[in-house]
Amino acid sequence: MSSRIPAGSDGIINSEDNVASSSNTSMTSTPEHRPARVGARRSDKNAPRVRRPSDDLIPDPLVLHDLEVQARAISSNLDMCLRDLRGSLRGMSDLTLEHMQTYSSAINSTCDNVDAAIKSMYKLVAKAEELTESVDEAKKVVAQIKDMKRLVDLLEARLIADNITTTQ
Repeated sequence: MSSRIPAGSDGIINSEDNVASSSNTSMTSTPEHRPARVGARRSDKNAPRVRRPSDDLIPDPLVLHDLEVQARAISSNLDMCLRDLRGSLRGMSDLTLEHMQTYSSAINSTCDNVDAAIKSMYKLVAKAEELTESVDEAKKVVAQIKDMKRLVDLLEARLIADNITTTQ
C-alpha cells in the first residue's frame, strides 16, 4: 500500500479515493468508481454517469421532525438551565451582599466596642491615678499620725516618769 492518496481524474482528492486506494487499487483507475465533481466536464463522454452517494441522501421528514423536536427540547432545557443559573447567581449575590452587610455591621460593632473599651481603660487609668494621689495623701496622714503617736508616747513616758519622781 502506498502512503500517497491518488487523485481522481478531475484533480480533487476525496475520501472515496482514499477508501478505494486502501481496499483495491484497481478500482480507482476506472472513471465509474470516481465521483464526478459538480459542474465539471467529464473526461470521457461515453462513460456512464455514476451517481455520487450524496445524491442518494434525501432527508426523511420524520427524522427532520424528530431533530426539530429534540432541538426544541434541548433549547428548552438550556433555557431552564440558564434560568436556574440566573436564579442561583442572584441567590449567591444576595447571600454575598447579606454577608458583606453582616461583616460590615460586625466590624462597626467591634470598632464601637473597642472604642468603648479604650475609653473605659482611660477612665480606669485616670481613677487609678486619682487613687494613687489619695494614697500619697494618706501616706502623709499616716506619717503625721505616727509623729503624733510618737509625741504622745513621749509625753506619756514623761508624765509617768514625772509621776514616779513626784511620788517618791
